Amino acid sequence: MQTQIFPDGYIINTPYLDTENIKPYAQNWNVLWGSVDNKNKLLIRFKAFHTPKIQCSYAHYTSAIYIKGFAPKGCVILSFFVTDGITSFQNQKISTEDIIITTDKIYLDITANSDTEVYTLAIEQNLLTTICKKYFGCSYSDLSIENRLKIKKDYKNNFITFFKDLLLLYTDKFMQEFISSDYDKIEEDILHTILSMIDISTTKIDKKSIMLKEIKNIMHDHIESDMKIYQIANMLKISQRNLEYIFKEQTGMTPKQYYQALRLNAIREEIIQSRNKKNIFIANIAKKYNFHHLSHFSSIYKKMFKETPQETLNHYKT
Repeated sequence: MQTQIFPDGYIINTPYLDTENIKPYAQNWNVLWGSVDNKNKLLIRFKAFHTPKIQCSYAHYTSAIYIKGFAPKGCVILSFFVTDGITSFQNQKISTEDIIITTDKIYLDITANSDTEVYTLAIEQNLLTTICKKYFGCSYSDLSIENRLKIKKDYKNNFITFFKDLLLLYTDKFMQEFISSDYDKIEEDILHTILSMIDISTTKIDKKSIMLKEIKNIMHDHIESDMKIYQIANMLKISQRNLEYIFKEQTGMTPKQYYQALRLNAIREEIIQSRNKKNIFIANIAKKYNFHHLSHFSSIYKKMFKETPQETLNHYKT
């Protein structure tokens, strides 16, 4: 079971405060803020909501700053900076598409020479690893270059809007009554949306393997649907021909063959799980997975498993 990092449901929404008065709101963070502008006083506004394994936050720094320290223990931090000035991480300039990745073992060393907004996700490390492997088929570390990710071209505004909408929705105390029982789904949905905006074109990972993973994810998510291969291709914004080529090249099967095998395995598992129930109708289970012609279904089932559906049921009955 993954470790709870943050107090779920905890909401922060401060006015503009100086560096001393903002410190109590930086729960679990071992960081220092300071001004590098002798003319203008640094004020900070902080807004955040928490699930057990994610802190989603927005910070506005009114003048030039430095931020130094470490992330909460067991967390990976994704930070995106919006400024008209220059922002640096470990003395290297941050581009307008960069998302900076830090952990509790990577020193956070940020400087900005003007008014700056920072959008940050602090994520429990095991959760991010799990979701990245599910979404991309690899670890988050395989996506980054020198502790940086890139937002897809023309997705910057989408990224900022998504963050603002999250903060607007989940810092509403009224909403907490409705989401507290569904944190796992909320966390996964947040990470899936963020990862969908990451540009992987410059990373070292195998792009075809990622595409294959996305195709399989859609098939698993729509296992009971009568989804066509061209519809999956449309969802991924590639041609059906390209999808079929990638799938066959990576697996040795056509996507149609894989999708059919996936559904047949689901039917077999459901038959086995239902073996001791009364009045089992194999036809109804088959129809659930969009096999409506029973003679055809029985034929391809037997071809795959070397037995009929009824023989499977009889074999596993106690």
